[in-house]
Amino acid sequence: MITDLSESQAREFLAAQGTARVGFDDESGPTVFAIAFVFDGRTIYGCCNDPSKARLLNRAGANLWMQTATTNARDGWTSVTVHGEIEVLDEQAASLATNLMRVRCPSFDTLTNALPVTLFAVHVLDVSGSRTAGSLQCSGSHAG
Repeated sequence: MITDLSESQAREFLAAQGTARVGFDDESGPTVFAIAFVFDGRTIYGCCNDPSKARLLNRAGANLWMQTATTNARDGWTSVTVHGEIEVLDEQAASLATNLMRVRCPSFDTLTNALPVTLFAVHVLDVSGSRTAGSLQCSGSHAG
């Protein structure tokens, strides 16, 4: 059975995660890629160390969608989706994001030492989620 999460449950789940997929539309069509992030309860701070993806974030405009999920055979799945406005952070504004990422993302310093990192904030406009109750049960036929 699939149940909706309350907004507070969705925000609590989001705060416990560290990776997600972001998606947006630009002139070349839809784009989706993985990011590392932290959530302080109001704003998502993320980083991207791929220069081509950083350029896409700079061109993304205001709207961004983000999705994070967990799946396991015993508990099923939980998924949270966020709609927000993205802001690529300049060096001065990035200090809070850098401090949060260092605390919550163990590989952050490794990422920043290897390549230039683009830090950004997602100002959350809407957050929603759902989950299954109980174990995953998949069925299907096998060719043979």
